[in-house]
This record gives sequence, C-alpha cells and structure tokens, in this order.
Amino acid sequence: MKILRKFISAAAALSLISAAVPLYAYSAMSAQSPIYVSADSPAVLSDDVPSFSDTVKAGEYFRTALKSRKTSISLILPKTGNPLSVTVNSLLDTALKETGTANEGDYLRLAIASYSCNSLSSSSRTQLNFTFKYHADAEKEKAVDTKVSEIIKSLNLGGKSDYQKTKAIYDYIASKVDYADGVNDTDLYSAYGALINNEAVCQGYSQLLYRLLTEAGVRNRVVEGTSEGVNHAWNLADIDGSCYLMDVTWDSTFNGKAFHYFLKGSSDFDSYTSMQTHTTGSGDPEHSAMYPDYTAESFTSLYPLSKTAYDPTAFTLGDVDADGKITSSDAADVLEAYARASGSDDTGLTSLQRSAADVNENGKIDAVDAACILRYYALSSSGQDVDISDIAKEN
Repeated sequence: MKILRKFISAAAALSLISAAVPLYAYSAMSAQSPIYVSADSPAVLSDDVPSFSDTVKAGEYFRTALKSRKTSISLILPKTGNPLSVTVNSLLDTALKETGTANEGDYLRLAIASYSCNSLSSSSRTQLNFTFKYHADAEKEKAVDTKVSEIIKSLNLGGKSDYQKTKAIYDYIASKVDYADGVNDTDLYSAYGALINNEAVCQGYSQLLYRLLTEAGVRNRVVEGTSEGVNHAWNLADIDGSCYLMDVTWDSTFNGKAFHYFLKGSSDFDSYTSMQTHTTGSGDPEHSAMYPDYTAESFTSLYPLSKTAYDPTAFTLGDVDADGKITSSDAADVLEAYARASGSDDTGLTSLQRSAADVNENGKIDAVDAACILRYYALSSSGQDVDISDIAKEN
C-alpha cells in the first residue's frame, strides 16, 4: 500500500509521498490552492454579470451555481478596501455553510477540486470572475442523486433512531466501497467514485458518509486533519446530543468483520492501535471557508465531542425516562412517542430512549410496548418478581 497525499498547486501539479503502511491504506485528500489575480487599473464591468449588495446575498447565488457544477461564475460586489482573498473567503463562507441540505455544506466544499479568481474594479464596484474544477461534474452528480435515493430507500430507515440510521449507513459504505491505491482519477475523491465505481480514497468515503447521513436526517460533519503527517479525513455524527467520531475509510479495510473506528469518543478514537492516529486540523485562517479550523471554539461548541465511545446498550428495557424505575410514566412516554410517530418518523425520543421503549424489540414503538410496561408495573407493584422481557414475550 502507499501513503498518498495530493496537492493541487497553482500550476495544478501533483506531488506524491509514499511509504510502507503496516495496517491501513492511508487516504489521499485533495488540497485546493486558490489563485487570485487583481487588475491594477480601473476597468469597465460587464452589464451581463449579476450584481449584489453584499457577500451574503452573493454567497447564496454562488451556492446555487456551485451545486449546478458551473465551471465559470461571475458576479459584481461593492468595492471595498479588503484584499481579494478576504472578499472571496467571505463569499465562500456563505456559499459553503452548513444548511442541513445533503448536497450543500461539507458535501459541496469537498466537491471542489480547485479554483481561481480574478477581479476587475471600477471606481465603486468589483467584478469577480471564478473558474472552478470539480471532482465530479453535473452529470455524475445526477447519478449520485439517483443512487443515494435508492440506497436510502433500500436501508428502510423510516422510524429508526439516529444510532440505527448511522449504523446502517456505515455498514453499507464499509462493505461496498474499496480503498483505491491510486490518486490520478479525480473520481476517487468524490462520492461518485465511492457510490458508482465502489472505489475511493478518504475524501470520497467521507463525502459519501456525510451525504447519506444528512439525507437520513442525522446531523454530522466531515473532519479533516492528518495521520502520521499525511492528509486524512473522517466524520463525526451527533447522537443524542453528543458527537462521536468515525473513520469509515479505515474500518472498510476490515471487510465488515470489525469496526474499530465507529462512534468513538475523543479519548478512545485511536484506542485500537497507537501506530496510526488522527490529528485534527486547525485549518487555514486566510481560506477558512475551504479549510475550517476544527479545533476552534466556534466549531467545538457546535459539535461537542463525547469523551468516550457511544454505548448502544446503556439503557434498561422499559425505563424510558431513565429514572431507574419502570412505571406508568414510562408507558405514558411510549404512548406519546407512538402518537407522534403516527404523523411522522420523529418519535421525539433519543436513540437510547427508543431502545428502552421498544419493549418487545420488534423495531416499532406502539401501544403494545406501553401495555407491557403497565403490566410489569402492576405486577412489580404487587410484590411479584417479574422480568419485563418475559412479559414482552407473552404479547
């Protein structure tokens, strides 16, 4: 195997670093080096280019253009005294912000292979002309859209908890996608390569996991950094209000037989081996829209990491409110969740609460579960030594 790192420089050259890897295929990340060119003399701006009053409105227009995979994008903004790089970063900050839409945010940011920008200014306005290259073009993204819809439907995620959704999606990617040893094919850096060709490097794995989790309604992010000095990417997901780390690229090397990097905490993410570790990236202040600082308080406060791994068994069957007792209030919680779920897939319960509420363990939360809890409560209150699992078997 090879340790690979891809740099896209101003000349679009590739630089490779290779070495022996004892356990994993290290994952290539593409790094965009933007090119900025400003005209020195006043210019006549085009009347055909859309004009905006600020970078927020311009950024929203920009996001739409990027989603369409336009390779040339031009717009006009009021002239400021800021360096061109500052204006562009502000524009991209809006265009690439997290919106909860699956093909925006990190998905859109990782779609960009490289870009350049030149500016022309009049006395009061500045025209920005961008040229973009993508890892997957518009036609390939249409194929991704179709495949993603098929996968989400086939996984039957309706009514499942965030943990169950995350586990099903993680299982799918780890078992279907192979790590690619080469880096010359730009598809490898995309969800397209992972989904359609079943082959990718870490960027493709991470982009696909982000896309599928977001489609399923699970709040998550791609995290970039290094491992042993080599660029790498992984993910985090919000389960029950705390965030947990995942590296589906590395777990895919175990062929679905074991997951050592699934929903881990900050203290045990690298507990499997000390030979390869994750170092979270601090980004690039000048290009923070493309290279976020994942160590900054602005990020960590939005995505608070659990110290330890997620424990899907940390519940007591029937004790929905986790107060150490199984009572009628737990049955009431189940019935309330059942009523909510009848109108949507949202039960209002956390992943662990759902596990506790599904007393008969049939994957549904309904009146039967509430009846089991009430039966248990009645018998135990009369002094009988009963097991709620036995009651569930009777129903």
